[in-house]
Amino acid sequence: MSKCGYACINCGRCRGILPKPILVPRCVACGHENPRGSAVCAACGASLELRPGVTNTIGKNVRG
Repeated sequence: MSKCGYACINCGRCRGILPKPILVPRCVACGHENPRGSAVCAACGASLELRPGVTNTIGKNVRG
């Protein structure tokens, strides 16, 4: 166990280091397929960063 209470995968969170965001190519807000590596949707401007607690469902953001 690590300081955060989870099995350590050396993510750096215990040391205050946040891992790089995971970017998804399909926008969860509008469904537009974006080029790999894009940070925002080319069609609607929504963030393409995959966030914890948000279901990757096209058309709606569902908190889980």
